[in-house]
Amino acid sequence: MHMNNFYVRTDYRRHGIASRLMHELLGVAHWEGLGRIEWDCLEANTQAVNFYLRRYNAINVSKALDISLFMLGKEAIEAIIKGKGGHKEAVENGDRSTHSD
Repeated sequence: MHMNNFYVRTDYRRHGIASRLMHELLGVAHWEGLGRIEWDCLEANTQAVNFYLRRYNAINVSKALDISLFMLGKEAIEAIIKGKGGHKEAVENGDRSTHSD
């Protein structure tokens, strides 16, 4: 299972909401017999990173497995499919939904 955009608004943090949501998610994964749950989190969000590491003993696979996370935005995908380039061309044409370092 891949979890995307797991977020608790700032005003509601520190009330156990994230823990309850994660517990429900773990229950679904267990019930469905899934082998793992994956999600991403910005390294700059140290509060969330620490939450996952401490509370759930989650593995930061980007460090443990030395992996890179890639993405292509909608315009880049369409450009590639149409044979007109990829990320660089899409960004130059205004597609800001792609990530660039």
